[in-house]
Amino acid sequence: MKKRIAVLFLCFLAVSFLVSAQEAGRRIALVIGNEDYQGAPLKKTINDARDTARALRELGFSVTTKINSSGQEMYEAIREFGNELIPGGEVGLFYYSGHGIQVGGRNYLIPVDADIRAEDEVRFKSIDVGLVLSKMESAGNRTNIVILDACRDNPFKSFKTVSKGLAVVEAPRGSLLVYATAPGSVAAEGRGRNGIFTGALLHHIKTPGIEVREMLTRVRRDVMAATGGEQITWDSSSLTAGFYFAGTGGRAAAAAEAERRPTITVEKAYGSLVVEVKTAGAFYLDGVRQARIPQGGTARVTDLETGRHSLEMRYDDGEMETKRVTVVKDRAVQVAFTYVERPSVPEGFVLVEAGTFRMGSELSSQEIASKYGGVALWYDDEEPVHRVMISKDFYMSKYEVTQRQWREVMGADPSHFKGNSLPVEQVSWYDAVDYCNRLSRKEGLIPAYRISGKNVTWDPSANGYRLPTEAEWEYAARGGNRSRGYTYAGSDSAGDVGWYEDNSGSKTHPVGRKRPNELGLYDISGNVWEWCWDWYGDYSPSSQTDPRGPSSGFYRVGRGGSWSFGPWTLRAANRYDDYPSVRYNRLGFRPVRTAE
Repeated sequence: MKKRIAVLFLCFLAVSFLVSAQEAGRRIALVIGNEDYQGAPLKKTINDARDTARALRELGFSVTTKINSSGQEMYEAIREFGNELIPGGEVGLFYYSGHGIQVGGRNYLIPVDADIRAEDEVRFKSIDVGLVLSKMESAGNRTNIVILDACRDNPFKSFKTVSKGLAVVEAPRGSLLVYATAPGSVAAEGRGRNGIFTGALLHHIKTPGIEVREMLTRVRRDVMAATGGEQITWDSSSLTAGFYFAGTGGRAAAAAEAERRPTITVEKAYGSLVVEVKTAGAFYLDGVRQARIPQGGTARVTDLETGRHSLEMRYDDGEMETKRVTVVKDRAVQVAFTYVERPSVPEGFVLVEAGTFRMGSELSSQEIASKYGGVALWYDDEEPVHRVMISKDFYMSKYEVTQRQWREVMGADPSHFKGNSLPVEQVSWYDAVDYCNRLSRKEGLIPAYRISGKNVTWDPSANGYRLPTEAEWEYAARGGNRSRGYTYAGSDSAGDVGWYEDNSGSKTHPVGRKRPNELGLYDISGNVWEWCWDWYGDYSPSSQTDPRGPSSGFYRVGRGGSWSFGPWTLRAANRYDDYPSVRYNRLGFRPVRTAE
């Protein structure tokens, strides 16, 4: 099995502090700046390296500087650097500015002479950051610092990377890893002599009397201000003691005090966020990915500048939830993301979300008769219009049950018109509920019906297949909560969406050949009438929730019209009734399931 190698470009300044004490003997530093890459030269890396070396010398470090180094030169310089680190109190610092790559979860520094044409060559022609860390740990000195400025795009055009950013490196005991931006993100270069993060680091590194974590907080604030919040430094700490670049006394402090100049400081206000989620996903702040929050988890964002911020959760199923919040000084703002991931929709079905609609015809029976012909008595069962709430989501089959589907469950095909993709017909209401129960058992679901001869009862708590109620059918036919108010299921023209007496050629047609409605349901107008659960009865003018029709009766409800009837029967409001035992070549059905 091929091992997948993720190649991400080092897009951070990682500062690793292996700290045991504040001040101890000599300070040794190795600074490497690589810029002149063939085909992918950089602009500010040498400036960053030389300016960092100068600042370190002013802070009492003995600095070796290497510019545009080959792989062999880098290796020898790191080896010599390791030899200079004397156990028992030294401070060692390594700084690198140039291209870097992540392969297989390890980070590599790229020499200027590297000829890399495939991902699997990277580890053989680059310098593993682990070599530097290993040299420092082997020396056993008190304090070690590693700064990697490798925030660049892919210098090698012969292969593509999976994504931007660096693999997270665990901070060894007593260390602090600081990234110029969050792992997987890209740091900005800025317009000045130095990169944005390096410039901020150089500005604060010589400030006397501030511990390293406070210094990095100031750096973070400067970087956020310079990038409009798009770049946020990230850190992983296992410090066991404090560390000061410029102390309150001694050679380092004296050098820092000598460089002090009058400054103007703009004081900014900061607050925090507490973010709670119901569904796991990636959390973004002002367009920048921050972290993955687990299901039911909480994330805290501190040191966030006051004012308006954009928050976003991106979920695994492709859904997104966005909020705008105002951060208040010295306060924690609570933010709740409430999206709950839905179970996957069964194959061949669509999700019909709960909602409210007006059931029945908005036209009076006289107006319908005038428009379509016939007498008003034919249409008066569509009145009065009344408000209905469907309180639970449900799944409805995209298509009427086909003859192939029927045979797979029931065996013999009773249809008059033959064809695998044609809707099954000549099935009674009793046949339809029997099919629903058998399909449920076949798929390991709890059957919705208890059947004893002609006595059929429905268990609403069951998760198996069933016939829709008349209200569910009309709600779905009208497009559910996506309804555009069409007369027919998906159009104001019957011929767009259904087969009826004027276009059917006196027969049924394969399902799915006409335009679907707003929910993606096909042939819900026309082709064959569709059995519903309800006994047929008159409407009530009062509002109802999840109506199931009369408790008894002589006829069961059918909906949707058919190939042998006129266009008026295809209207979403039209009703049909018949004995539950009849079998006609115009009668079929489509099942539903209550969503879990």
